[in-house]
Amino acid sequence: MRNKPLKGMINRFSTQGYNIDSPDVGNKSNLINSDDITMEKVKFPVTGIGSDGQVIHMKPGVKHYKFKKGPVLEFPTK
Repeated sequence: MRNKPLKGMINRFSTQGYNIDSPDVGNKSNLINSDDITMEKVKFPVTGIGSDGQVIHMKPGVKHYKFKKGPVLEFPTK
């Protein structure tokens, strides 16, 4: 059994995700400790994957996305 994260894996939650003023905006992926995601201050598309495997392709500027189960892993998409 492993007692520390695999190299390159996320080991902390982002509270601001890909918002334009977030310190995490440049990350390859962010883990959000919620099932409720807003894209209001995000300038590019993001794919989110809930902890139950639900995938939502989220668009910039949309106010609200609700996942069935969080946390949500998100990453930029084109």
